[in-house]
Amino acid sequence: MDESNETAHVAMYIGDFRLEGDLHVGMVHRGERRRVSDAMNSETEFLALTNVSMTEPHFMAEEPERHNIIIVRKGEIKFVVPLD
Repeated sequence: MDESNETAHVAMYIGDFRLEGDLHVGMVHRGERRRVSDAMNSETEFLALTNVSMTEPHFMAEEPERHNIIIVRKGEIKFVVPLD
């Protein structure tokens, strides 16, 4: 089978935080790539970000926090910017 888990590098804004990492958008099936908009419009309530750098945009001089994975409730997301 030609299926693999697809990710997209994104910046995600939640509350006062900017998260930059790899958004898991779902499975590639038969050559059809999933997009960030597919993940945002899916029925799932939560999204997974991996290899995350978390900053507060108001305090950009601070060193970002690093996390292996963050699970985000879609209702908390202000907006998402694809970076790749």
